[in-house]
Formats: sequence, structure tokens, C-alpha cells
Amino acid sequence: MRKRFGELQAIDEKHGRVPWHVINAAQSIEQVTEELVSIVTKTIKKVDEGAPLHRMFSEGTYELPDVSADGCQSDEKKVLE
Repeated sequence: MRKRFGELQAIDEKHGRVPWHVINAAQSIEQVTEELVSIVTKTIKKVDEGAPLHRMFSEGTYELPDVSADGCQSDEKKVLE
């Protein structure tokens, strides 16, 4: 499994696609959580700065939904109201 994921990662890197992050799951839960939070925080910062959020395993970018200050998407808000 690890070998196949390595092959997929190499293909994505070759084509400049979605970056992969390898996390050592043998660490403590706290260490794994810290790594995940760091990766997510950096990704959110890049998107906030204008970098596109690419789809994984397909071409194109992902359009982020419009989320209001209360955390509801506009369509969800209509349903909730």
C-alpha cells in the first residue's frame, strides 16, 4: 500500500498537482494532531492568500462555498430559516 501511495505521490509531484503530506502515525496522538493542524493551517493560509485549492485525483480546482459568519452555507441558511 505504501509503495502504491508513493507512486501516486510521484505522479502528482511530476505534474505539479496537489502536494502530499506523509505523517508518521507511530507518533503520539498529540504529535499526529499537531502535524495535521500545522498542515491544515498552512493550507488555509495559502488559500486565503489567493492560491487555488486543487482537487485530489482529478484535474481542476475546487470552488469554496460561500460561508456566512455563522458558519452556514447560503443554501443551508435558507433551509434553516
